[in-house]
Parts: sequence; C-alpha cells; structure tokens
Amino acid sequence: MFLDEELYLIVKNKKILTPTDFADLLQEMQEACLKRYTDNIAPGMRKLEVKSNIDRVFKSWDLVADKLKKEGYLFADELSKYNYKVQFMSNSNLKKIYDELTI
Repeated sequence: MFLDEELYLIVKNKKILTPTDFADLLQEMQEACLKRYTDNIAPGMRKLEVKSNIDRVFKSWDLVADKLKKEGYLFADELSKYNYKVQFMSNSNLKKIYDELTI
C-alpha cells in the first residue's frame, strides 16, 4: 500500500471528537511516516536517495491533506498546517540531518 493511501485510511477511520483525538490522529500519522522512510533507508545509500525518500513522505502527507480538502473533511486545513514536513523540521536534530543531505 502506498503511504498516501495508508495515511488516508488512518484519517478516515479515526473519530475526532476532542482535541486529544486530533493529537492522537497526528501521532498515528507521524508514526506511519516515520516507519515508511526509516524502512526505506539502508546503510550505504547515497544522500540524495535518502533525501528523496524523506521528500516522498512529505509529499504523501500533502496529497492526503489536499484530497481531504476536496472532500470537505472538517480538519483538512489543520492537517495541512501541521504537515509532516513542518513537524519534521521543527525537530532541530532532524532538520540538521535533512539539511546535510542537500550538501
């Protein structure tokens, strides 16, 4: 299954009744993203390949948020606002690693 399909199913199968429910949704989506890019990184990979894997994860989140917006999903704007790239880059260690992949 593609990551965007997996993320979409996570969202569609989650009932959001409280702020905690939304936080749990974000956490579940983050875990799926983390698993996807770490499973696709192997020792000896070139920096560009690693960066491409991470970028595909960022893109998958955005595709899901866009699809949900088109469907009129209530929290689609929040999913766009808290997209995985923003969350990833807010961690200074992960941001440093990502930035070093472009050098």
